[in-house]
Amino acid sequence: RYLTPTTYLTAYRDTGNAYLGKAGFASKTNGTAWNITQQTMVNYLPSTPYTLRFRGKVGTTSVQARADVFNYTPVTLVGSTYVTSTSWQSASLAFTTPSSASDDLRVDLYHNIYTPAGYFAYFDDVRVFAELWDSFAPNGGFEEVESYDTTLPRYWARTGTTLAANAVVTNGDKL
Repeated sequence: RYLTPTTYLTAYRDTGNAYLGKAGFASKTNGTAWNITQQTMVNYLPSTPYTLRFRGKVGTTSVQARADVFNYTPVTLVGSTYVTSTSWQSASLAFTTPSSASDDLRVDLYHNIYTPAGYFAYFDDVRVFAELWDSFAPNGGFEEVESYDTTLPRYWARTGTTLAANAVVTNGDKL
């Protein structure tokens, strides 16, 4: 959902700017107010380390792609991360959820400025996941498959020299 004054003209699914799949998300400055698109975090674990991760880029280096985790219950910024490149870049933000599971925690996507009008920030592959308290990495057992590349375990990335043909995820040999 998006917050007023954000409209379908300033925040939208963009098939011309995707890092993965067929579409990404575009946020365009309007020159007069913030254009914020947000997702509410539901069923999060209280007092737990989480990570927000996404791919982002900008149309010009005069603007930054900004992602916030915001607690709307006491109206507190939990944290922010930015992308300043005109090429797709990874960004992440480590944070701890509030002690109360009833707090209104949201991920906000937008840009660092709203003027002048017509500057773009692009987002794709936005994820929020809990860090496992009994493991150093999410999906450490490799049970979940990445939706955009079924040869990868979910939340894991392949380095530039590892080919998809050399990696598989199998459900065999479970302990």
